[in-house]
Amino acid sequence: WSPDGKFIASASMDHTVQIWDAITGQSIVTYNGHVTGVVFVAWSLDGKLIASASVDGKVNVWDPTSGTAPRVFPHYTVVGSLAWSPDSTSIVTGDYNDDDSVRIWTIRTEKNTKVFPRTPGNQVYTVAWSLDGKLIAAGYDQHQVKIWRAATGEQILTYTGHHASVIDVQWSHNSRYIASGGFDKTVQLWTIS
Repeated sequence: WSPDGKFIASASMDHTVQIWDAITGQSIVTYNGHVTGVVFVAWSLDGKLIASASVDGKVNVWDPTSGTAPRVFPHYTVVGSLAWSPDSTSIVTGDYNDDDSVRIWTIRTEKNTKVFPRTPGNQVYTVAWSLDGKLIAAGYDQHQVKIWRAATGEQILTYTGHHASVIDVQWSHNSRYIASGGFDKTVQLWTIS
């Protein structure tokens, strides 16, 4: 959804990102900047940009109003998830295949500014940036939720309550709690101390 609730962005295996009118259901515009299937799309919190990730490991950042050519952020593997910083200046990505890393990218410079320590063989299924901008959560294949400081990349917590892969993490509005969902068919709530 766009932050104003008027539009929906969709990712498609036909290599496109589409913007839809939420009321009429009509396609407004189609972006054709990917060469493989698009697996994830997210609107910046200020509504000015859209980020999309494709199977070929590239993240494109679009201006939804002008349709200008995207900024391309090259990855080394499939991006399984991405999330915007609350100030819409950066994105965090979780690599799904061989790399297993969490990365922060600065939109203005188009640079990878931070790579959090990897856990080889532990695929990243989902990432989320806290609304206060201080923390990043990542859900992993090996049943874990890890919490990182966005500014330093320091890992501060690991939760291990799931019995299967963690496929979604979401922050509460006050950034004090995380809800995580897993293939173990549970949703768990965690307190950030």
